[in-house]
Amino acid sequence: MLSYRVTVAGVALGMLASSPGYAADPTSRSQGGTSFTVGLGVAMTPDYDGSNDYRIWPAGFLRFSNLYHPATYVQIAGPGFESNLIPDDHWRMGVVASFNTSYRHVDDRAVKRLRRPESGLQAGFVIGYDFSGRPDAERVLEVRATYDVLHGNGFLITPRAHGSVPLTADLSLGAGVSVTWASSNYMSNRFGISGSDSLRSGLRPFKAGSGFKDFGLDVSLTYSLSQRWALTGFASYQLLLGDAAKSPIVKDRGNRNNVTSGLVVSYTF
Repeated sequence: MLSYRVTVAGVALGMLASSPGYAADPTSRSQGGTSFTVGLGVAMTPDYDGSNDYRIWPAGFLRFSNLYHPATYVQIAGPGFESNLIPDDHWRMGVVASFNTSYRHVDDRAVKRLRRPESGLQAGFVIGYDFSGRPDAERVLEVRATYDVLHGNGFLITPRAHGSVPLTADLSLGAGVSVTWASSNYMSNRFGISGSDSLRSGLRPFKAGSGFKDFGLDVSLTYSLSQRWALTGFASYQLLLGDAAKSPIVKDRGNRNNVTSGLVVSYTF
């Protein structure tokens, strides 16, 4: 997960706007051409990954769908980029990227004194398979792998299962479950506390090693107001695991249980 104050749009909208299935964009199917969707709304998120402080921030995404096949797309959600470039009804593969910020602007006085973590740019790829192959639903298993290309602070591997299904002609349900494994460099950067940072912040020193970082659940409900307008409510739950949960910034100053929720209105051109 990202630093929430700066990256709320990517985190809050990732579960509803990143689905590679073309069920997300019925307009593009009906018109048989590329479509553009913009979404704007609000989200309530933790101040940082594992924080006790919550804030309400703007949220939004931009998505180009049906590029050269109904399942292909590129998307920007906050500081995150996602895509599916494979013209296939079942297979998915694309480029992904997301920006991680430092903790220097969070509200917690002790955490904001930490020199680490450094900001990072996690970039890599995602590969998956949609078992449904249907235009109005999806059942996707995928794995994404990213590496910090900005400062070399480690990599993440995230298997995820997600899907969507129409409940009525105008209402659809989306849900997903994921788990993230993080390398020792990533964990040390985001959750470790050096001796100098301990003196600076008052938090106890902590060495974070590799392992599973978090478990996540997400759900969304989308109501089609018209052929082009849609309203989506979404919520996600994140449980920090291993050394991420044991880190003083979480165990002593925050909470291993994080919730993100929000509402967004979208329009497809």
